[in-house]
Amino acid sequence: NAEPVKVKVWMLSFLYPYAFVVGGEDSNGVQVWDMVRCIQIRHILQDEKPYHRVHTNGRFLTISEYNRVGIDKCSVTVFDVLELIETKVDTKNLWKNSFDFPPGHYYIQITAITNTTSLIVSHTSHIAILNFWKDRISS
Repeated sequence: NAEPVKVKVWMLSFLYPYAFVVGGEDSNGVQVWDMVRCIQIRHILQDEKPYHRVHTNGRFLTISEYNRVGIDKCSVTVFDVLELIETKVDTKNLWKNSFDFPPGHYYIQITAITNTTSLIVSHTSHIAILNFWKDRISS
């Protein structure tokens, strides 16, 4: 499809055919787009916070709140990608898990990713690793 998709993008993560878009200080929440049909299928958290980073490992979507002057914590939220792309799942019923971290100075952003076992978060001068699925970790 050659139609342009009109959206302000700070960062995106792509899992064909879906794009997960955050708009930083320009727009709150996360937009989910079907890029084959060029339609937005969901816009979550649009009445809440701006997000700066977005990452998917194919199963989970991880978003990091945009750090701004005057806030004392920044959140990292993890969603189930399969629920996000399934339009039959009502937005209020989406599974999510949120964690708060000290943001540091306003110009330092939090970055979070997930792999198959953990949520890894870079904040201030620290790295936090939250092991979600301990049964999948081998020594």
